[in-house]
Amino acid sequence: MNLFESFKFIKQKMKNIKNIEIYLAIIMLAVIASIFLSTLTPKERIDNTTKTPQDNGDEPMDESLEFNLHKDIETQLTKILSSIKGAGRVSVMVTLETDMELITASDINKSNTITDEDDGQGGKRRITEENISETTVTITENGNTKPIILKKNYPSIKGVVVVAEGAIIPEIKRDLSEAVQTVLGIPANRVKVYVMKD
Repeated sequence: MNLFESFKFIKQKMKNIKNIEIYLAIIMLAVIASIFLSTLTPKERIDNTTKTPQDNGDEPMDESLEFNLHKDIETQLTKILSSIKGAGRVSVMVTLETDMELITASDINKSNTITDEDDGQGGKRRITEENISETTVTITENGNTKPIILKKNYPSIKGVVVVAEGAIIPEIKRDLSEAVQTVLGIPANRVKVYVMKD
């Protein structure tokens, strides 16, 4: 049986089915579809009453985030600089120029009221009042409410100090400085390399 004959067979069967059977089949399909679609609803809900932004599940939104970022930069720099031939033991200190800034989602409501007043002596005045209310949008997951974070502005680096055993050799000192400049994308005047004491 080819495709055309199959189509004819199905068309013939459909003509033989009474109207009530078609309606029952449609209702059953709708019930099955609604059950299937209800299992696809998200397990989290957006709470519009306390609106504040979320971190997209990356890290908690507090001072420890910036501290961890700061320590991670120092740890990664120490690791990479220690692997440079001749560097020996390396210690790194990074100072940040700015704090981390989190841009949160906000619900902003604006309303304007204009009032025209006439006093009894022919004077007129117009009062314009503008009210703006802003609330932060939050999301609730597993009973925890978190603000929705739209953007993270990471802190800029103010300077880096590298102390290394191998910095006594000018070429190693230069390599360490250039490595820091390359990794962090900062100019040479923000990097200082010193010889580690014995």
